[in-house]
Amino acid sequence: MAEYTITIKDDDDFGIVVNLSGPSNLSDLSKPQGAAARLALGLVTLAPRLISGAPCDCDKCRAARELSDDKPTIH
Repeated sequence: MAEYTITIKDDDDFGIVVNLSGPSNLSDLSKPQGAAARLALGLVTLAPRLISGAPCDCDKCRAARELSDDKPTIH
């Protein structure tokens, strides 16, 4: 049985950081992966698409949104 942990954190330099930890054989496609591994990889792969829809709430981005009708900013 394998256990995986997904960590999501705010970072002043990089914006949002998403990390996956668990057994190191996730990248070895020659070995069958369990359901937990497939779900963890799927969620981590999905994270960038979910994050791109979340607007940044810093003062600079809020000010830019007030002046524009463009999509929300994220960095």
